[in-house]
Amino acid sequence: MLELGLDAEVDGRILKIAQATPGDSFTDEAPLHAITTATLDHIGVEALRYRPNLVIATPSSYPPYGESDWIGRAIVVGEVRLRVLTATSRCVVPTLEHGPLPRAPQALRTPAAENRWDTGGHGPQPCAGAYLEVLAEGVIRVGDRVTIGS
Repeated sequence: MLELGLDAEVDGRILKIAQATPGDSFTDEAPLHAITTATLDHIGVEALRYRPNLVIATPSSYPPYGESDWIGRAIVVGEVRLRVLTATSRCVVPTLEHGPLPRAPQALRTPAAENRWDTGGHGPQPCAGAYLEVLAEGVIRVGDRVTIGS
């Protein structure tokens, strides 16, 4: 059964991931990921599950998944200018236990039922949050004002 072992020749597609990441870093799709408190509160999960770089505090009246409306727009956070690339598609990982946090199936089920986007030619995917690129570097501090531009 050597043909099924570690040395087996198998056809497969090799993908280059993290094309947007400079140097030796690794990211899924983009250098930064942001999500709003409106989205997190609506889904009923902790930010930790989605591993964002930025959690943007929004008023209670702000709609969940509002990040999807920012695609293509510029955002200024503190001294940093960003551009929203696409909605962040979700997999099963956020539903799993995270340290002391129990399983949370709604972390995928809720966006799957409510917020699907085609983020890369794979058909509609469940999304929560947005991927961003840096247009102008700077410092971001907790509590910095966030401005959504055009």
